[in-house]
Amino acid sequence: MSKYLYDHTGNVTTVIGRDESDPLDSFYVKSVENVAPAIERNKMLQEDVSLKTDYRLVASIPRVIFDKLMRVGMDRDIPRMKKWLDDSDNRVWRIWPGKLK
Repeated sequence: MSKYLYDHTGNVTTVIGRDESDPLDSFYVKSVENVAPAIERNKMLQEDVSLKTDYRLVASIPRVIFDKLMRVGMDRDIPRMKKWLDDSDNRVWRIWPGKLK
C-alpha cells in the first residue's frame, strides 16, 4: 500500500510505500515531479535567449533531478556539472545554447 503527498496544485510530489516482497518489510520514499511544464518553460526561454549579454541563464533543472545530482555530489563539482549539462541527453534542461566546458 502506498501513500501519496500532493503539492498546492494537486500534483503528486512524494510516494511513501512498503515493499511487500521484502522479508524485512522495508519502506521506501520516492520523489515524483511532472517535468513537462519545466521542459516547455525551457523551450520558451531558449527562444528568448540573448547571446550578447555578459550574464546568461544557462539551465533550469527541476528540483527532483537536481536532488539526484546533489546526492552524487555534482552540485559542488562545477567541471562535472558543466560536462553533465553539455551532454546531449541533458540538453532539455539547457537554455543557453553554447558549450560550458
